[in-house]
Amino acid sequence: MPKRQAILLVLMGLALVYAVFTLIGGDTAQTAPRTTTKDFAELVAGVQKASEVNALTEVEEHRIALLGGEHSPDPLLKRDPTQAEAESSARQGDSRFTYSGYMSIGSNQFAVINASEYTEGELVDETGYTLLSIAPDHVTLEGRNAETGVADKVAIPIQEDIITFVEDNNNE
Repeated sequence: MPKRQAILLVLMGLALVYAVFTLIGGDTAQTAPRTTTKDFAELVAGVQKASEVNALTEVEEHRIALLGGEHSPDPLLKRDPTQAEAESSARQGDSRFTYSGYMSIGSNQFAVINASEYTEGELVDETGYTLLSIAPDHVTLEGRNAETGVADKVAIPIQEDIITFVEDNNNE
């Protein structure tokens, strides 16, 4: 038998002897460590301190706020696609603009409006409107209304992609 195998067998034997000794003759009067109110208070204080250090970002708070709304218990809700389209057009501030995305990289914020990326101060398409401010849930545009010629400030809420599941009865 090679020396390596002999060493491994001896170690396994020692581990087996220790396991049997612990199981049969070990100290059975072991108790769980007692925690006091002071220990618990220190734990709570530590968790609160950690949560203050790792505070939520503005985007994370926005996502949590979106989740806090009223939801159907059925994740595969059957809805009419035309109803969802009518609801989304009712939320728009101006039908010429679609705010569909927010991105923050360092101190730079970007908004996706009409499928193009913009930063604050940029001219949006050729509409004559300038991007005034960007927030995760809306953007504010400023410009002159082409029809009336009056200065106009428009707030456009974000339109997030909502997947709508519709039952297809044609496959039966």
